Amino acid sequence: MTVDHARAVDGIIRALDDPYAENRREAALAAWHLGIADPDLVEALGRRASADESERVRSKADDALRALGRR
Repeated sequence: MTVDHARAVDGIIRALDDPYAENRREAALAAWHLGIADPDLVEALGRRASADESERVRSKADDALRALGRR
């Protein structure tokens, strides 16, 4: 199966702005699994890692950034 990376990145970035914390956490996990350090995705993850209201989202976003070599 092939993945359209641009569409995947765009979807993850949109999901990182979801009003539900669990969806944002899942989006951060998806970013980790996708493994692409797209600059816009890294920026979105950085915002969630530093300022999300949910500790679980902050933690998962930080994990994703580390996995992408950005922390």
